[in-house]
Amino acid sequence: MVERYVSLPGGVLNRKGYAVGATGSWSVSNLHGDVIATVEDGSVTAAFVYDPFGQPLNPASGVVDTTAVPATRTGTGTTDGWAGVFQRGYEHTGGLNQTLMGARTYLPALGMFTATDPVAGGNTTTYTYPQDPINHADYTGTMLSDGPSGSTLNIPLSLPGWKPFNPQRGDSKRGTFQESRTYKIIQAAVGVYSFRTLISSIGWLGQRRGRPRYPISPGVWRRNC
Repeated sequence: MVERYVSLPGGVLNRKGYAVGATGSWSVSNLHGDVIATVEDGSVTAAFVYDPFGQPLNPASGVVDTTAVPATRTGTGTTDGWAGVFQRGYEHTGGLNQTLMGARTYLPALGMFTATDPVAGGNTTTYTYPQDPINHADYTGTMLSDGPSGSTLNIPLSLPGWKPFNPQRGDSKRGTFQESRTYKIIQAAVGVYSFRTLISSIGWLGQRRGRPRYPISPGVWRRNC
């Protein structure tokens, strides 16, 4: 084993090297799952910026710079940058600019994949990446889904001084399970890509049984008064 990568709560990715003289690093992400900084020995070593479709930008000038990416995969020619928390390798050897996005290769400069969608109707066209990359994503290369958020990056769902808001108490159409603990367990058990599908499926079953359409709703927080 040369290196090991470990995804940690809060969207942090740890790289540990095992070769003689190798050093490890920590990659810190934003809520979209993009690696925005690397940390070694307690100090920030570099910061990174991307456009919504995944092109790396020079932090100083703001122009596209395919080399302005984290060095998180030593000697491989790929790195974890945009969507790096999901370990979607960004290849930049020889000035290439492509991301290994599950079933297909994605070109951030064009906002398109290099092959047709393996799932019919999985996106707006057979080649395009979701046209609203802020709120939608396709990290599997197969189908459009809701974009990542703090909850899907394993950021804790309970915060000191805050409590989950349950719309079911005042709204017959939307609500969460009465116990927020149940919601956390379900969210921890399914992946980011299947969570929305799970909500829809349970909602449909609930209607058949005369229950509100949305038995689960994404975490909404309000300050304790």
